[in-house]
Amino acid sequence: MNKAFLIITLFSSIIIYSQDTPGNLQFNRVVNFSEIITVFNSSNSLGSQPNRYAILTPVSIADGKVLKITSLSVSSYYEAGNIKQIGECGECAVSIGGVTAYTHRNTSYTTNNKIFPLWFNSGEKEFLVFNPDGGKVIVSFTGIEFNIVN
Repeated sequence: MNKAFLIITLFSSIIIYSQDTPGNLQFNRVVNFSEIITVFNSSNSLGSQPNRYAILTPVSIADGKVLKITSLSVSSYYEAGNIKQIGECGECAVSIGGVTAYTHRNTSYTTNNKIFPLWFNSGEKEFLVFNPDGGKVIVSFTGIEFNIVN
């Protein structure tokens, strides 16, 4: 009997500690985000340098909630009439609330797009996408919003 109790306690502890969600959080909803935006890379009429980034719709997280982003992708988006194509965005990067969430280069020395999950506290988070080549990009992420339970 004592061994059975010990085994049940051990397995219960392992299951509780192996979960990816910290304690005191309650599932609220799944968040899917996708936006197509144009990044300009040409100089303006005054000859200043291009920004090479665009500001997307901010990510708003309500008070008493946190957001866990589980995946994010950035792709080049081409559209000509009825033809639409999505392809690799060679040197793109994404920043959410000042945190680099995604970077990619199509050369052999940099690919850092597997730093998930990312956790964000409540508030409005600035969402930037960088693309030195310019053009349209599609940014998508999937996340889970949790209520903070006291």
